[in-house]
Amino acid sequence: MLIYALFSMRMKSLCFFEKHCYNGMEYLRTMKFDEIGRWLTNEDIKRPKVKISEEKIQLQLKEGDFFEGEFQVESINKEPIKGCVISTNSLMEIVSEQDFIETQYGIRYYFNGKNTQAGDKETGSFILITDGGEFEIPYEVMIEGNYLTTTIGELKDISKFLELVEKNREEALELFASVEFEKVLLKGEDEKKLVYQALLESRSLAQAMEEFLVFLKEKEPVYLSLNETKVTILPEQDRYELKVKQNREGYVGAIIQEQKGYLQIEKTVL
Repeated sequence: MLIYALFSMRMKSLCFFEKHCYNGMEYLRTMKFDEIGRWLTNEDIKRPKVKISEEKIQLQLKEGDFFEGEFQVESINKEPIKGCVISTNSLMEIVSEQDFIETQYGIRYYFNGKNTQAGDKETGSFILITDGGEFEIPYEVMIEGNYLTTTIGELKDISKFLELVEKNREEALELFASVEFEKVLLKGEDEKKLVYQALLESRSLAQAMEEFLVFLKEKEPVYLSLNETKVTILPEQDRYELKVKQNREGYVGAIIQEQKGYLQIEKTVL
């Protein structure tokens, strides 16, 4: 009965020994039994030679981001590895089964950065306990501020976005309409978010962007003016051109109407 009890203990996972024995791995090294319960010496036992694909894991993530990765545990001499793995930081979760018996095993992990902020630094280790040895794989996660990648570089604030408007208006319009614009450039700005969301309901995206930048006082309003306030069209004239001036670069929309119905306007929308 004693031999059977000891043999049963051998079959339990390494995590059991770690949790319930002061020195579980030493116990495994000194108390080994074969299939019929016969005690084996260290010379009789074939231990796996463990190889781990990563020595250290370093990540750089944006605030609020998530990350999933994997590293490999392999037996060089093809002896099955009996082991378990834990993570010392609760933000770094182990996705795969923590206990395993394999000659090669992929340990998948998941970093939950939901509540992280720029400047945070999360550290910890994966602790691997196997019958081929104990291993520690430290990890470090650096959290940096959110930014938008554009043709003029990284955008972290509205003033940089104005530079993009001046250099590449089409790209700026596309970015202005994206969910990332509000998430990154308007983070923590509740009033600006409300104005932005209201302007997006307008028919013209370009007009919405222009008015939003004016609201932020990042640029002056754009006005239209005529070089003439009164014109006289003679009967022999079949065409008259009226010039409209814009006070500065930017977008402004206008509708041109003729009230009496005597004239035909060639271009009614600017």
